[in-house]
Amino acid sequence: MDIVFGSIRILFSTLTGPITRNLSTGGPLTDHEPSGFYLGNWFIRQTFKYLFMLIYRPRHTKFLHLIGRENVEEALKLHQQGYQIVLVANHRSCVDVWIIPAILWLHGFRTLAEFGFFSIIGLKFFRHWYFRWLIKIGPRVAIAPESLRPKLDGLPRQKLRVQVARFRKINQEAVKVTQEQLRNGKWAFLFPEGTRSRSGILQKLNKNFLKLFLDEQGKLDPNTRIVLLPVALTGTWETWPPESSVFHWKPRHPVTMVVGKPLLLLTLREQAEVIAGVYNTGVESAAADLITYELASLLQDQGHADLCGEFNLPWSKRYGSKEVRDGRENGKVPFKPTAV
Repeated sequence: MDIVFGSIRILFSTLTGPITRNLSTGGPLTDHEPSGFYLGNWFIRQTFKYLFMLIYRPRHTKFLHLIGRENVEEALKLHQQGYQIVLVANHRSCVDVWIIPAILWLHGFRTLAEFGFFSIIGLKFFRHWYFRWLIKIGPRVAIAPESLRPKLDGLPRQKLRVQVARFRKINQEAVKVTQEQLRNGKWAFLFPEGTRSRSGILQKLNKNFLKLFLDEQGKLDPNTRIVLLPVALTGTWETWPPESSVFHWKPRHPVTMVVGKPLLLLTLREQAEVIAGVYNTGVESAAADLITYELASLLQDQGHADLCGEFNLPWSKRYGSKEVRDGRENGKVPFKPTAV
């Protein structure tokens, strides 16, 4: 019997073991230094795919919905023309990273869902044994978000320097391999809020996610062809809330993926520069606000204004009514990002 269980354990570890190969440098990866690009695991991906099919009963198309199919098709056409596609979604639950490919697969975008994506995932998920195993569902890039920095404040100075240097190295590698994979034709998807929303309400996107698309001088290439595809998710928070340790099997909550119009990053940057000049704010912060408002508008269109938080308010409430009135009258302020 021990031989049988031992054989099963070896087989399982072989099927689900980490693919520790960095496609950018060719060097080995470890759980302690998870910089670079990780390949997905076919066995885990197929297991989770059919598990989701079982849970959500796709034959009835009752629980997993896709709204904005035409925008996905438009993004596919842009991709064929040489544009690089990045899905930008709100983050409400652990299942977000798996539910997006599952919905696309169910609604006919099977090649894209199976082979077209890589995800950009926070470092903390690589440290937790459970999530480190679960995220092997697909290709991924590790990143050290700003939310980890406060956890370092109590460290001795020397250890703090070591950790900060390590985080910097991980993020530099993340920028490198993200741009490399986009050039190779992969679609990226990430959750720029930086962490799951504990309340399920939309949070302002972290402006630092835009650094993934800048060159070594920290500037946006004027010839860049990166397109952002906004995605709003509803129903995942009810399925597995951040504070819960278990998946809520019953009742099953319908999950909806709403896809907005593709947004050219270069045009978005130009609009953000206008806003930054009018309101005396940072360009990256203004760009993050524009995308956040776009996600909020997708939620509002589906009757979920209660999930938008402060982004359910007009710009006049956020930036000051006088400045907004002046900007609107002069035609300076774009209140929605311009689609491609």
